[in-house]
Amino acid sequence: RWYEVFGMSALEAMSHGVPVVASDIGGLPEVVTHEETGLLVPPDDLAALVAAISRLWHDPPMAARLGEAARQRVRQRHAPAAHMAALLALFAQARTPQEQPA
Repeated sequence: RWYEVFGMSALEAMSHGVPVVASDIGGLPEVVTHEETGLLVPPDDLAALVAAISRLWHDPPMAARLGEAARQRVRQRHAPAAHMAALLALFAQARTPQEQPA
C-alpha cells in the first residue's frame, strides 16, 4: 500500500481555497482536518470517496466554508514566515543545554 507522507498537493489546493477530499491515511490527516478544512474518507473506500465529493458538489456553501478555512490554515501554519519561525524556535531549543536525568 502506498500513501502520501506529507500531502503537498493537498496544501497546494488548500492554499487556493479548495476544500480537499482525501484518504485518512499517511500524512494527509495532519494537513486536512475532517469537516473543517476538507473531508477525510477511509482508505480504499470508493463509496465514501464518492459520497464526500458528492457532498461538496451538492453543498456549495459548505464547500466555500471548508475552502476558506483551508486557505486560512495554510496561511497560518504553512506560510514561509510561519515555517521559518517554527524552524528558528526548534533550532533555539536544540542549542539550549538540556538537563540530563541522574
